[in-house]
This record gives sequence, C-alpha cells and structure tokens, in this order.
Amino acid sequence: ICHAYTPDGRCVSLLKILLTNYCLFDCAYCINRRSSNVARARFSVAEVVTLTIEFYKRNYIEGLFLSSGIIKSPDYTMEQLMRVAKSLREQGFAGYIHLKSIPEASPWLIEQAGLYADRMSINLELPKTESLKTLAPEKDGATITRAMGQMKERIIEAKAERRRFSPAG
Repeated sequence: ICHAYTPDGRCVSLLKILLTNYCLFDCAYCINRRSSNVARARFSVAEVVTLTIEFYKRNYIEGLFLSSGIIKSPDYTMEQLMRVAKSLREQGFAGYIHLKSIPEASPWLIEQAGLYADRMSINLELPKTESLKTLAPEKDGATITRAMGQMKERIIEAKAERRRFSPAG
C-alpha cells in the first residue's frame, strides 16, 4: 500500500501493484527484464478486482495504481489492465483508479481504459534517445512520445465534449 498526496495535501492510500512482473522486453535498467533471474508472478483480472474491492471495503485503501510488465503483446496487456478497471466500476467500486498505459497498445484500447480510469500515465522510460538505445534498444522513443500525444488528445477532446475520459488527467 502506497501513500500518495493530493494537490491539497491529503494523504491517499493506494494499492500499487503490477498485474505481472513477466515482461517481453529486456531493458537493462529494469529488475523485471526478460533476462532477469527473479521469481515471476501474475494476477488474473478477477484476482486484482477481488483484492482491490476487499481492501477498499475494509478501508485499507482509497484506490488502485495498476501497472504491468508486457505480457504476450502491448494490446493483450492493455486489454487486461482495462478489464480490471472496467470490472471494478461494474462492481460498484467508487475509489480512485490510476492505470499505466502501454505505449504500443491500440488507441481503441487506450480509449476504453480511459472510460473507467480516473488517471492514466505512460512511463517515459529514459529522457534521452541515446540512453533509450543503449539501455532499452527494443523500445522506440517516438512510439512513447506518440502515445503520450494521443492520450493528451483524448483528454482534451473528452473535456471539450464533456464526456468521461481519464478525468484526473
């Protein structure tokens, strides 16, 4: 359980977990890289939903911060994250949901996830192209930048149209 702070200074308790620490990528800086010799684990969508709701009911948490290693493909992973958020909302979960978006996932899946999450974000990975090439050669900075731009566009459009899409940004 992670303690985060709101802009007005309130402390908020979040269940901060990975859907899985399995990952297709072999980024030199990440403990969960493909070549790392760490124990691997994976939650099902139902397990994350149950765990979150049970912690929420007991007032252990006020929300969920969910990220993941990349399983099978970016689309498959993003779909799993979206399904967690959707299932939580369908079961009446009124807490905060922050999802990490997967840069190479389809815009449609990002749009769907934003319907259920309060906030979405994308890992910047590394600040310089040279660093990305050296430490994460399987990733592309342009793809990450494009994904961030697409998400920003969705947020701006949703606000203009007065519809829900990641309302906290």
